[in-house]
Amino acid sequence: MDERERLTLEREVQGHLARVEELLSRKAELEQQADGVEPTKEVASEIKAIKIELRGRMAAIAMGESRLGVDPF
Repeated sequence: MDERERLTLEREVQGHLARVEELLSRKAELEQQADGVEPTKEVASEIKAIKIELRGRMAAIAMGESRLGVDPF
């Protein structure tokens, strides 16, 4: 991997990490709104969509870090 590819991959991983933080924040807000009550269909659907996106982004981060040789721990 040349330097340009490495920098591009690092930016992509950072972008995924930033989006994960946004998603986790939004998911926490939605879950707090529904605390103690059954969430509306729309809220439940949004939470489900967030979880799906989180799984995809976490996989992308893991793959990117692996290619970069980053130890996640």
